[in-house]
Amino acid sequence: MNEYAKETENSPNRETILTAVYERLDALEQKVEETENAEAGSRTKDEDKQKLSEILRREEYQKPEEKQESLFQKLYRKIMKLLAGLFSKPNLPESSASGFQSLSLVLQMLLYALILGVIGFLAYRFAPLFLNRFRQREKREKKERVILGERLSADETAQNLFKEAERLAQTGNLRGAIRKGYIALLCELSDRKVIGLAHHKTNRDYLRDVRKKRELYENMNNLTSNFERHWYGFETTDLEDWENFRNGYKKAFETI
Repeated sequence: MNEYAKETENSPNRETILTAVYERLDALEQKVEETENAEAGSRTKDEDKQKLSEILRREEYQKPEEKQESLFQKLYRKIMKLLAGLFSKPNLPESSASGFQSLSLVLQMLLYALILGVIGFLAYRFAPLFLNRFRQREKREKKERVILGERLSADETAQNLFKEAERLAQTGNLRGAIRKGYIALLCELSDRKVIGLAHHKTNRDYLRDVRKKRELYENMNNLTSNFERHWYGFETTDLEDWENFRNGYKKAFETI
């Protein structure tokens, strides 16, 4: 980086130095992965058993506790027990037994209808209140996002970000337009659940997140290179560079 800082702004050596830095970081990353894989392969059986035990002790692998009886279930059971006591089977002649059973069935059906009516009324009366509370809590939990150091409000959208990029391009700030367009790209990919945002992630981290999607990876690789050259490399940006980025941005979402 010291060598990079010594070069003039238009020096062709700057891109060469940046490329060397990227390649060296990639090589270091691969070496770390190889070291981690080698350490994982050298674990003993006892360590594997211990690791398995630790995993099985996690909460998601525990047997679910038996559900306790709800308030409604308790109330229903008590009512049915009370009715069973009130309408206990009397010592009636066989000729009248069938008529009593019919009366008991009718009363039971009326009780069911009454309980369902009460539940329906309570749902009609209180469901909107609970729904509004749930929506308010969901809105509070939705926090602002940070993409490549830029803080976005919780209600910011990729469409608005790209409109801002086009506005910057129209005013002549093509370098800023490419940066804003790249952030809009990452925001849209996050909204589509393709990548996960994190304040510590770099543009290369996000690029690696989509490497399993071949067509998207190729398009995003071109957009990332465009972004790096003009934002980090301070390469002179003209209208053609912005148009290439703009077309690549739209093409990237055709492959998802």
